[in-house]
Amino acid sequence: MSPNLLLDVEVDVDAYIESQPPKQKAQIWGKIFRLRINPRPNDAEEMRGYKPFLRVTIGQHRIIYLVIENIVKIVVVASRNDDDAYKIFERKVKNFSFAA
Repeated sequence: MSPNLLLDVEVDVDAYIESQPPKQKAQIWGKIFRLRINPRPNDAEEMRGYKPFLRVTIGQHRIIYLVIENIVKIVVVASRNDDDAYKIFERKVKNFSFAA
């Protein structure tokens, strides 16, 4: 079993999650905390064209994140039923910098 990774949740992501109804909020946080133990669960998919980024789905939401060394960085959490998650991701990734 690998050690738990650290979490880095963007401020706007935290605000979005906290604005959700209690059941959805608990589901999203549960999935995020499980990513600390297993950052590549069976349902994780690589973002096409953005190789280090991964995505998972929980309920009606999409989580977009990446793993850098021992940190799981949560970049976007948004509704999966429309393109919101991808629009937000596209805006953020333009200004995103990390050591690959």
